Amino acid sequence: MPKRAREPDTETQALIDSLQDQDEIESIQRRYENERATIETIHASSLENIRTEFKTLDPETLPERDQLRLKQKIEFETGLYKDRLQALEAEKAKNDENQVLKVTKRQKRRHIDHKLQECESIASKTIQETEWQLIGKNRHLQHILTRVKDKMSTEQQEKYETLMEDLKKNGHQIFT
Repeated sequence: MPKRAREPDTETQALIDSLQDQDEIESIQRRYENERATIETIHASSLENIRTEFKTLDPETLPERDQLRLKQKIEFETGLYKDRLQALEAEKAKNDENQVLKVTKRQKRRHIDHKLQECESIASKTIQETEWQLIGKNRHLQHILTRVKDKMSTEQQEKYETLMEDLKKNGHQIFT
């Protein structure tokens, strides 16, 4: 019979989550560096093609008509290179901002899940079996969860509602 997968404890899950977040950030950075290297390689290749066409990159050594053509080609390639770098920088800034938002959103979701799990462990006991410290912790958790209720996902809100019903059934006082 195959073994069932165990749920990791909170510390292990927090470590897993932080490593995943860090991996995503590093992959974005590597992608950016690779694209930048590609842009620089394309630029160097274009300049080399111009050098082979004109046999030089110094316009002073060419006749007047070829000087103008060489200058225009170099200016075009340089402008294209700068435009590509600017577009890449803008894309990187946008991706960084999106990544920060995603990580913050995940951290908030994990925080709410953790508080719901703590409240669930308290809700499993009746008020007579609960130690006074847990009663105080329960009140604190309820206040925290009430403040973030509008930021909960629908799944978290359903879990919150069932937890409040369980607390009520077991004789705990509910704060709204």
